[in-house]
Amino acid sequence: MSKLRILEEKLRRPRFIPWDARREIIARIAQLLMDRPEVLIAVVHGGFISSDIFRDIDIAVYLGHKLPFMDTVFYVDRLRDRLQEALKIDIALDVQLLDYAPPAFTYRILSSGQIIVERMPGLASILKIRALEDLEKLRKFRG
Repeated sequence: MSKLRILEEKLRRPRFIPWDARREIIARIAQLLMDRPEVLIAVVHGGFISSDIFRDIDIAVYLGHKLPFMDTVFYVDRLRDRLQEALKIDIALDVQLLDYAPPAFTYRILSSGQIIVERMPGLASILKIRALEDLEKLRKFRG
């Protein structure tokens, strides 16, 4: 097994952290993302906010389609690395971009996640409604 794989497995081991400590981590993530003007919405989702035991911290961001699709992988990797470095925590981070995400994913994240950055009040609700409308269009198309 490669050293990178071993490190990744170590970061993703199941763990428990008290809820107060999780709230502090979320507040730090929110502050770091507020310092990035391109991030219009940020949402923490997944086991970190919904389960006693978790393996990573899932963070979805929306940039308002300011980033070309071909650059998304590089942006997400770079953002994850910078957050990981700034937070100085031994927990894996997964960053997803909502800009080009399937509507079902976007709807689920905005419905069940914790919004930690919303630069324009109501933008998350608008995106959620748009995702729901897109899902309805897909259902009609599939007949």
